[in-house]
Amino acid sequence: MDKQYISAQQCMFLIIGFLVGTAIILVPSAAIGLAKQDAWLAPLLAIVPGLLLLSILLALNNMYPGQSLVQYSESIMGWPGKILSLIIIWFSFHLAALVLRNLGNFVNLVLLYETPLPLIHVLIVAVTIYGIRLGIETIARALSFLLTVSFIFFLLIQAYSMAHVDLENLLPFLGQGFLPVISATLQMSAFPVGELVIFSLIFFHIKPSPKTGRFLTGGLLISLFILFMAIERIISFMGPDMASRQLYGIMGTIGGIRGGNLFETMVAINWYAFTITKFLVCYYAFMIGLAHWFKLPDYRPLILPAGALITVFSLFLYENALHEIYFAARIFTVYAVPIEYGIPLMLLIVAVIKKGLEQKG
Repeated sequence: MDKQYISAQQCMFLIIGFLVGTAIILVPSAAIGLAKQDAWLAPLLAIVPGLLLLSILLALNNMYPGQSLVQYSESIMGWPGKILSLIIIWFSFHLAALVLRNLGNFVNLVLLYETPLPLIHVLIVAVTIYGIRLGIETIARALSFLLTVSFIFFLLIQAYSMAHVDLENLLPFLGQGFLPVISATLQMSAFPVGELVIFSLIFFHIKPSPKTGRFLTGGLLISLFILFMAIERIISFMGPDMASRQLYGIMGTIGGIRGGNLFETMVAINWYAFTITKFLVCYYAFMIGLAHWFKLPDYRPLILPAGALITVFSLFLYENALHEIYFAARIFTVYAVPIEYGIPLMLLIVAVIKKGLEQKG
C-alpha cells in the first residue's frame, strides 16, 4: 500500500484542484458578503496562514519521512497522538461528505434539477470508488492532465468575462475599513486553505526531491490566485451587493454576458473537475488514515463501506443549498481552525522538544 509514489509536480496539481474545488463556488459570495468590494484582498492575505500551515506539514514530513500523520503522531505522543490523528481522520471523512453534498447540490440545481439527489451522490461515489481502487499514482496522473485542461478553460472564461465588467465596482478601496477584510481572510484561512491538513495523510507518497517545497508552495499560490481572479470577476461584473446575494456567482457572471450561455457548460465541467479532485483526495486520505490507524496491510477492503458511509452522511448534512452556504460562512471556521492549525502545530512543537531532549540525552 505504501509503495505508491507521486512526484511533487503531480502533488502540486492535486493541491490546486483540492483548494479551488468547492471554494470557487462557495467562497466568493461568503467573502463578498463580509468584505464587499474589497473581498478580492482575502485570497491574497490568506497566503500567509497557508504558507505557515504548509511549512508545518512539510517540517513534520521531513522529520518522519515515509510516514503519514497517523503514524508519526503516535511516534511523537503515543496514545494521545493517536487520538489526535483520529480527529484528522474524522475531519477527512466529514470533509469528503461535505464536498460530495456540495457537488450533488450544484449538479442538482444547475445541471440535473429533476434528478433525485441520492442518485447523483451514488453515481459520483461509484466513479470515485473506481479511481480510489486504482491508487494514488493513477489518480495523480489522470488529474494532472484533467486539471491542466481545466486551468486553460478557466483562463479563457476569465478573459471573455473581463471584457464585459465594470472595474468601478471595485471602488472605493477599503470603503468598509480593514476589519471586514480580516474577517474574510480568517474565513478563507479555514476554508479552503486550512483544509491542506488533509495532505498530511498523503505527503508520504511524494518522491523525495529538493524541489518538493517549491512545487507545493506553487500549488498553494496558484490556487489562491485562481480564487482572487474569480472573486474580482464576480465583483466587477455584478457589484458587491448583488454578488453577495448570489448562490452561485461564478455561473451568474457567464449567464449575464451576451453569448455567455455557450460557456456555461464549460464552466460547469470545469468546476466539476476541480471538485471531483477534492473529493478524491478527501476520500483517499480517509482510506489511508483508517488503514494506518488500524495498521492494516491494505486500504482497499475499506473502500466500499466507507463510500456507503460518506454517501449516507452527506444526505443528512444540510437541509438545502442555503443551509450549505450558512455552514460554510458562519460555522465551519470555528469548527475547523483548531483541527487544521492546532493539531499540526502541537505535533511539531512536541516533536522538536522530543528531538532536542534525545540529542541532549
